[in-house]
Amino acid sequence: MTESSWADTIPYLVPSGGIRDPYPHDKEIHTLAHYFLERSEAEKADMCIFGVPYDGDMPPTAMVSSRLGPKAVRDKLSPFRPYSNNLKVDISSVIKLVDIGDIDTTGPGSGILYSTTEVLKRVEGVVSEILRRGKMPLMFGGSHTSTYGAIGALCNNIKGNVGVVYFDAHLDISEEAYNDRWYDGCPVRRVLEIGPVKPKNVVIIGARDYAQPTRQGWKFVEEAGVNVLTPDDIEDQGIVPIVKKAIDLIKDGTDAQYLSVDIDSLDTSAAPGGAGWPIAGGLTNRELLKAVRMIATAGVNGYDIMEVSPHNDPTGITACSAAAVVMEMIGGFAKTRANR
Repeated sequence: MTESSWADTIPYLVPSGGIRDPYPHDKEIHTLAHYFLERSEAEKADMCIFGVPYDGDMPPTAMVSSRLGPKAVRDKLSPFRPYSNNLKVDISSVIKLVDIGDIDTTGPGSGILYSTTEVLKRVEGVVSEILRRGKMPLMFGGSHTSTYGAIGALCNNIKGNVGVVYFDAHLDISEEAYNDRWYDGCPVRRVLEIGPVKPKNVVIIGARDYAQPTRQGWKFVEEAGVNVLTPDDIEDQGIVPIVKKAIDLIKDGTDAQYLSVDIDSLDTSAAPGGAGWPIAGGLTNRELLKAVRMIATAGVNGYDIMEVSPHNDPTGITACSAAAVVMEMIGGFAKTRANR
């Protein structure tokens, strides 16, 4: 039995952790997290969230920590409520959500698995299973290369062509980098090698000046017919016309669409923790949120948010921005279900 102390005699002083939270109801009931299903109830879900904590295809520098991105984004989802006034939809009353966990990207022992092709196989397997069960996949990364696995799964699970909207500061169109075809600067090039993805149905939004190593990438997208909409285009034309154009392009003759967001598509003021190569001059938070909302409500068949790199951003601003993007993806999906 613990003996009492003189500290126990002081009025209103209680042991650390002994004060009851006066507002447990507000925290537990009104946040979106309260409405997530348990993993054991995944069969009831409409949308399945999962993480890919992998950055083994990126340069091993202090700038790279996107393997920690999935956890960072999950942590910042906690303040969000389920109602969207913009969309006039209550997520919790329309769809059921579940977080099914993370893909194991560890290798022998406790190290990271430095085999990008193996990680991509695992991503494709998880997304294929989600789609096979008639559910919507939402992936948290991790390196943007993982998007290839998700789009590959979508292509294998539909009969027609697939359109892709790809938000990124970079074109990610290199044939290879550092003698690696699966480096994180190559996923759009690899996606274009998948038969159902045609260049005319691929839209890259946010690619910056001085963000590409050579003229080669710009020349390739021009000759191949890939659509690129830059921050200057957004400034000149406005985000709404730009996104309407993107939606028309990805839906032109396609049977499914995929929305991928690299957080470095945002300006560095809103996302200082984008993995690898932060380049100023990007989209504002409002522009990106508006764009994702419009694309999600137009209807797509898979989503991801990639390359949040917490080590680059001790403030957590980047993960907060990414979590807001996730909410627009979830809200847009809920709106499409509500309109059925």
